[in-house]
Amino acid sequence: MNVFHPEYDNLFMMGMVEAAGLGWEGRNQQARLVALYIKQREQNSAAADNFDVVTQALSGVTLDGGYDYIKLARMAYYVNKEEYLATLAEHIAKLQIGVDEHETDNKTFSNNPSIGRRLRHKIFNRKDCQPDTSV
Repeated sequence: MNVFHPEYDNLFMMGMVEAAGLGWEGRNQQARLVALYIKQREQNSAAADNFDVVTQALSGVTLDGGYDYIKLARMAYYVNKEEYLATLAEHIAKLQIGVDEHETDNKTFSNNPSIGRRLRHKIFNRKDCQPDTSV
C-alpha cells in the first residue's frame, strides 16, 4: 500500500501500480481509499489514526502474492491483482465506517468539482506541507 507516505499524512502517490487485469478499477479503488482516509483525517477519527499505524508498519511491503517478479526497476511496482484488490477492499471497509457513502463516491466528486478543489487546498496549504525556503 505504498499509496501512502510513511511519515506525511497528506502525501499520496496514486496510479503507480501494475498488475495483469488491474485496470482502471484498481486505480479507482486506490482513489476511493485515499478519499476515505482524507475524510477520516478531517474528522480526526480513530480509524485514520489506526490506518496511519498500519501504513507505517507495512511501508515497503510488496503485495506480490508470493510471485518472484523479475528484479527490474520497471517492475518495482508490480502487484498480484487478487492480493492488491483484497487489501484495498479490507482498508476501504475499515475507513468507510462512520463516513456517509455519498461523500466519497465518484458521482459526488464529478458532480461537484469544488470538493476536489477544497481538498487540494486543505492538503497543500497545511503548514507541514510548505516548501522549505531556508536553504
